[in-house]
Amino acid sequence: MRRMNSPSRLVAATLLIHGTGDTTVSIANTRGLAAALRERAVDVTLKTYKGAGHVRVLLALAKPIDFIAGTLEDSRAFILGTGTR
Repeated sequence: MRRMNSPSRLVAATLLIHGTGDTTVSIANTRGLAAALRERAVDVTLKTYKGAGHVRVLLALAKPIDFIAGTLEDSRAFILGTGTR
């Protein structure tokens, strides 16, 4: 896992999304980032998508193909403050 430069500079609530099938970025890195932010009192929501890879969670933010993972709806709910934590 890479060392983060300065997670303490983030003060806004943060949504982290990660596909469990991601072979580009380890889920351990995302969990480590979430833990480091929480240690600094940052409100963090970590959403994982079973079997989704690195590109799939990103592509699912596009409305025409949002059915491939729940990232668009989860992101919308997070921004509107209606999502689960």
